[in-house]
Amino acid sequence: MQKQYDAFTRRDTIAFAISQEDKDLASHGKFLKYFGDDGPPFRILADLNRAETGRLDRATTYLVDKSGTIVEIFPATVTKRPNWDVVLGRIDQMK
Repeated sequence: MQKQYDAFTRRDTIAFAISQEDKDLASHGKFLKYFGDDGPPFRILADLNRAETGRLDRATTYLVDKSGTIVEIFPATVTKRPNWDVVLGRIDQMK
């Protein structure tokens, strides 16, 4: 996970996740413990009850430009994430 995160930061790209399954901050804290004492290398935000992200697909990666526009969607499932090399390649094309 750290290797992929480093590849994003080298490209001046912010990577974060939004947890859509948490019902309250206590359940979000419990989820974060799965990443160990140091936590994940990126921020994981909690969207309690999917209040803000209800219109977005779960487990999907969205590439958003600096103006806040979604420029590409990389579909995924809970068990199959997008190929990060493809996502990084698309970031390289945007520069």
